Amino acid sequence: MINDTAYISGDNGKYNGKIRNNSVRYGRNAIHNYKKYLANYSTPFMFKNTIQQKEFNADSFEAYLKNDKFFQQFKKIEKNRSPINFILKYMPGEIKNGEIDKKALLAASYEELGQKEIPVDTLSKKLQAGGNEMMTAEALDINKDGNVDFAEYSTTILLSDVLSKGKPELSVKDINGTITNKGANEILAYGTKRNKEIAYQTYSYLYNYYNLGEEKDKILTLKELYK
Repeated sequence: MINDTAYISGDNGKYNGKIRNNSVRYGRNAIHNYKKYLANYSTPFMFKNTIQQKEFNADSFEAYLKNDKFFQQFKKIEKNRSPINFILKYMPGEIKNGEIDKKALLAASYEELGQKEIPVDTLSKKLQAGGNEMMTAEALDINKDGNVDFAEYSTTILLSDVLSKGKPELSVKDINGTITNKGANEILAYGTKRNKEIAYQTYSYLYNYYNLGEEKDKILTLKELYK
């Protein structure tokens, strides 16, 4: 962590010593580490009603905060909680002008999706789990087969990368293998039912531009992808 920003990469992680292919190992490590970051950031914390059961003046309240185990635990959790700002590097090496490492991208997508493909309805329900029924995965079903495979899903990673750069016009030349909290937040708008048509066009463009369907078939021959 530097200046309240978490730096996440695939240099090290769960798949070291398990996956020989550098690109596949890096992509899967990066997303596995990112998931751990998210889990730490959203550590559940339950408040109790102790403070409502007592009457405080300024001095007694300050003494209470210093001595109460609950508040000390709270401070400890907050100290160890992941920072809200992050930079996720999901491809190894230096990426310029959108010339991506497709194996790293697809491995990262496979790690995030957790499987080769998932029914659109199932993924939509996962997106709606936070209570927002306006979310949908329909735009990601690029080939209209009723499922979202990890090649189709990888377009969300690419778009998050582009959106992280904060430019008014989207360009594949801005893809450099990194995602920030800005990109991760802004891509949520592409998951709404209202924006599904423009989202479908954007995802389809990225999918076809990088020929991700063919790349998926190639990487499926790497059995180590599934370790």
